[in-house]
Amino acid sequence: MSRLLLLFFIFSKTIFAFESSPQPKIEEFSFILPYNTFLENDKDIYQKYQASFESLMYTIKRYKSKQNNSDKFKILFNKSLKGISSKYLTYLKQKESYLIDIQENKIEIISNDDSGLLNGLSTLESLIEKNRGVLSFGKIVDYPDLKRRVLHISMWPCSVKDFKSMIRLARLNHFNTLIWLNHYGIALKSLQHLKIRNKNRWDIDIFKKMVMFVKQNGLEIIPELKLLSHQKKFLANSHPEFLYNKATYDPQKKELYAKVVFPAIDELLKLTGATKFHIGHDEVVGWSLQHYKKNILSIGEKQLPPELFLKDVLTLHKYLQTKGIETWMWSDMLYIKKDFPSMKNAGANLNGMNGYSSILEAIPKDIVMNIWHYRGNQKNFPTAKFLLDKGHRILGATWKFNETTKNYARYIHSLNNKKVLGMISTIWYGFSGDRQQEVKEIIKFSGKVFWNAK
Repeated sequence: MSRLLLLFFIFSKTIFAFESSPQPKIEEFSFILPYNTFLENDKDIYQKYQASFESLMYTIKRYKSKQNNSDKFKILFNKSLKGISSKYLTYLKQKESYLIDIQENKIEIISNDDSGLLNGLSTLESLIEKNRGVLSFGKIVDYPDLKRRVLHISMWPCSVKDFKSMIRLARLNHFNTLIWLNHYGIALKSLQHLKIRNKNRWDIDIFKKMVMFVKQNGLEIIPELKLLSHQKKFLANSHPEFLYNKATYDPQKKELYAKVVFPAIDELLKLTGATKFHIGHDEVVGWSLQHYKKNILSIGEKQLPPELFLKDVLTLHKYLQTKGIETWMWSDMLYIKKDFPSMKNAGANLNGMNGYSSILEAIPKDIVMNIWHYRGNQKNFPTAKFLLDKGHRILGATWKFNETTKNYARYIHSLNNKKVLGMISTIWYGFSGDRQQEVKEIIKFSGKVFWNAK
């Protein structure tokens, strides 16, 4: 058993209300009592999730009682299910599940794995914060409906304070994975060719500290680079010799990989210690006249042929595979609208025209497909089942539209297949300044829906 004792008070009667974390599935409450509590020492669980425990302690201190009470009130973290009532065991045997038992002289958080203990800690912290230190005696039993609950961020320049606030909010809402798209916000050595001058960019030392902070909040890091498409965010204007058109690089250029692509991948893998890597590959422009009207492509430029898209995927997959790294990618270039008429209002995300949809069979089956649909009120998302039936592991991906997020998470859960990994909530702009409140709402709503996806 791993044990910790923390400083705070529990006082006054209330009903537990949840705003900063998903609503637990089972709750049993009765009454409350005030107690004084003390931090005693740090154990393995504390060291693993140090930033999370420090956040809990800070929250506790904000709302502790002014009463002078010398009684000790314990918070215990227990990885043994011995002696647990049989009516809870079915739930607690699930990965990441937890039980919070608030008793007269202690709170016990019980789980058979570390991530479950962290989820229990986060729910407790949310309760203390929401109810301003007021809790009730009783039990909470909770568990996730989806295995992977992923937050996707685009790393624009932001303050460390804002970044930490967002990661903490992700933890409180039980996200367990972070896809971290790196370009403008971090001064990576391998991306110096972007020549971005911004005083708010992080240097490597700050980035390393934030990598540790993310991990101490229980999120696995999956780095992403904008490879192949959206080249303003990767090659910019620095390597015109490697471009097929001004939005797409040319996989026929072997020097491109040795000089730019592989060094960037290697740097991010080294800095994050990641075992998975996201290669991007969304929206390879050229299938729509709008790309020319909006000057994304110049008149006369052609879309990259699908066989070169496949060549790039296979090159990157082979490189990552030799390092023991799992490949993730966006899937929108691998199916077309006419094959999925029910998805016509789901956004511009069935882009496999001009022969792209024909290359799916050649894509390695161990590449994890991220299937983004951001709009519409449809209940079913058959592109997900289509890729699942082709043998790929899949995750759905949503953005800021709540009805789509709710329906998509429920559909993904209903597929009931081990290759269905979960859901991704995407944020494609910075989370400082005017966008901050919108980002918070996306995280809170998506977290609740991904945790309770039934």
